[in-house]
Amino acid sequence: MAKKKAKAFPLTLHRGSGQWCKKLKVLTTGKWRICYFGQDRQKALERYLAEKDGIQAGQVRGPAGATSGSSASLAMVLNAFLESKRRKVDSGDIGERQWKEYYETAVRLRDHFGRDRLVETLTSTDFGVYRAALAKKRGPVALANEIQRVRTMMKYAVTSKLIAKPVDFGDEFNKPDAKRIQKARNESGSRMIEAENIRRILAKCGPQLKAMVLLGINAGYGQTDCSSLPLSALDLVNGWVTFPRPKTHVPRRCPLWDETIAALKEAIACRPEAKDPADADAVFLTQRGVRWVRVQANDDPMKPATVTDSIATEFTKRRRALGLTNAGSFYALRHVHRTIGDEANDRAASDYLMGHRDSSVAGRYIERPPSDARLRAVTDHIREWLFPQSRPRPKGTVQGS
Repeated sequence: MAKKKAKAFPLTLHRGSGQWCKKLKVLTTGKWRICYFGQDRQKALERYLAEKDGIQAGQVRGPAGATSGSSASLAMVLNAFLESKRRKVDSGDIGERQWKEYYETAVRLRDHFGRDRLVETLTSTDFGVYRAALAKKRGPVALANEIQRVRTMMKYAVTSKLIAKPVDFGDEFNKPDAKRIQKARNESGSRMIEAENIRRILAKCGPQLKAMVLLGINAGYGQTDCSSLPLSALDLVNGWVTFPRPKTHVPRRCPLWDETIAALKEAIACRPEAKDPADADAVFLTQRGVRWVRVQANDDPMKPATVTDSIATEFTKRRRALGLTNAGSFYALRHVHRTIGDEANDRAASDYLMGHRDSSVAGRYIERPPSDARLRAVTDHIREWLFPQSRPRPKGTVQGS
């Protein structure tokens, strides 16, 4: 009687990690995933048999036989967290940059502790050692942000019932105190760009970059603000720009200087045709007809997108060409706007121009934005600082006329 041929082992040994794996198709998305099941051959087979149907159905992976509140591997928690944040990206609640930061934090956690480490076995000592390793490569601010992201991930594991009880971080896995953060900021130097240097940079800019630099100091705009600005937001006759802050959607309205209006008109006059019809209303486009700040999604939705920031790149080139090695980046113009604008002693007007939401108790009682006169007083003060030879416009005149 012929012997039955033994079934081939369904898993493949991944030499790099030493784990048994299998490429499975997720039926809900039609995409393939390489899934790892551990280094022990028999346990990996058991986990594969228990989980393959769930993986193909698009369910979040967990340890074999895992139920609500049971032990979960670090990979399971991190994948579930990233998938939840990816849904936030898709709905517009968070941006690609924030998701990328979460992804990079997750990779660091996985590489340090191992993807199959059970979260419930992580101790306060483990996190103390991990914090010490992070502190060797990061300053206080970056370290504080990293710790906050890790804590957010572990909190998600509890609220999603992936683990039964909160992680014990102990007394060491805390953010650096305010004193250390301030000390680091003092040592790194000021982000302030003085008026003379801003004027020197403006003299080296082409029409589009010049208009964006002026918006940075006049209206407190960052790179994403400039790149996202639509033509419909501009009123160059009366000299105003009305455009909510893309990052938070907080309303903003700002009076434009004569210099900014003239630069915007010149930039629009030489603006190239949009390569993508969706960008037809964009004020600023590169010579290739694309936005200055672009986000290129990865083919794999669980991998970070590529962000290209041509505004920061071109601004830095001009700054370095002038030998301004200690001056700040393009985004520092937003810092300058606030620093000089605050000298006008109208915090509410400065907040509104910056697109900052007043979350104080007093802020809840404010039913309308500051008057045009108050907004103009702040921006006029900045203009007189930047262009000391300029004279304030007589009251009642139309800006840009």
